[in-house]
Amino acid sequence: MPAWITSTETNIKIEWEAPTDDGGCPVIEYQIYRDDGQGGSVNTLIHYEELKGIYYARSLTVTDLPVSSVGKRFRFKVRVVTNFATVDSAVSESMILADRPDKPSMAPTRNTLTSNTTLAANILAVPGDHGSAIFSYHIEVDDGLGGPFIEL
Repeated sequence: MPAWITSTETNIKIEWEAPTDDGGCPVIEYQIYRDDGQGGSVNTLIHYEELKGIYYARSLTVTDLPVSSVGKRFRFKVRVVTNFATVDSAVSESMILADRPDKPSMAPTRNTLTSNTTLAANILAVPGDHGSAIFSYHIEVDDGLGGPFIEL
């Protein structure tokens, strides 16, 4: 079954495992199918030419998505193709095409630990990441005298 790796506003990266037993029929290629992003059937073949004849593929960056899909959730399945049979994986859990995270709900506030030599601030997490993992925050401060902001 395909698994979510990451997503942006334009693509979703998925990966899958090779069958544990091919029954003596080597894999010829993988075919990837997706739904419409609205809970429909998982029957739209995507990136066919890119994967045609590739038996060693284990991941795909899916860019073949409908226009205006940011924030929608998609489900995928992998079809394993051999010379004698095709076998479909289970349908994946839904995977979000990431949207921009929300802005913080309020500006940082001064912490009570602030002193003449130390500035401590309270920073609230963003209310929603919308599928875009937040790895870090960038904080800029000025010198209090109208000088330029510098990143900490």
